[in-house]
Amino acid sequence: MSEKASNDGAAHPEEDSVSEAEKRGVDWNDPAVPVGNAPPMPRWPLAVLGVAWLGWLVFLAVMLAA
Repeated sequence: MSEKASNDGAAHPEEDSVSEAEKRGVDWNDPAVPVGNAPPMPRWPLAVLGVAWLGWLVFLAVMLAA
């Protein structure tokens, strides 16, 4: 039981290495970083692209009708 009590008070080396990696930041160009761990991208480029695409469709419809 004394061994278990001494292990509970010890720091876990896995947790220490994770916290050190988080402090340093992540190199997103590193191929060892799994896909899907990238920071979220802004949504405004997608919205602008959607408006431009709809505008293009309207333009094509007007040209077809003319």
